[in-house]
Amino acid sequence: MGQIDDRIVRFSGIKPGVYTYEMLLDDTFFKSFENEEIKGGRVHFDVKMERNERVTMLTFVFQGEVKTECDRCLGEMTVNVSGEERLNVRFSDSEVSDDEQVVILPEEAHELDLTPWLYEFVAVRLPMQHTHPDGECDPEMVKYIAEEEQKHDDDYVDPRWEALKKLK
Repeated sequence: MGQIDDRIVRFSGIKPGVYTYEMLLDDTFFKSFENEEIKGGRVHFDVKMERNERVTMLTFVFQGEVKTECDRCLGEMTVNVSGEERLNVRFSDSEVSDDEQVVILPEEAHELDLTPWLYEFVAVRLPMQHTHPDGECDPEMVKYIAEEEQKHDDDYVDPRWEALKKLK
């Protein structure tokens, strides 16, 4: 078991074989991205690297939690994330790949920064909609939403739509 330095896999000097690593992504990692969806978190990664002469196969198994914003009340909430992903690294000066799970590096490449893949692996595991369980949203915001919904009953028609209908 070892560590990947700064989420960078160094290929030079590594003989063919199987290697395992551990990584922990924390608040600092997530805050370094300019994305409003993930505010922070702690996600543990176990990485298995199978190194061959021309191909290196990486398997990522991860589990943890991330902080995000509730779609209903805009309050901070925690979402559990877990999964397994694969990434194959090939060395070639002429090959191109459209496969998202294959990375083509030049023959002289000695390392690969896993940072963007790690972030993406976590981000795609977030549910499409994230909301607090019933009763856990910010009570002030829930009250405001209820008041706004009462203003707009079923017979209400937005004046902008009425203006558009006149253009016919």
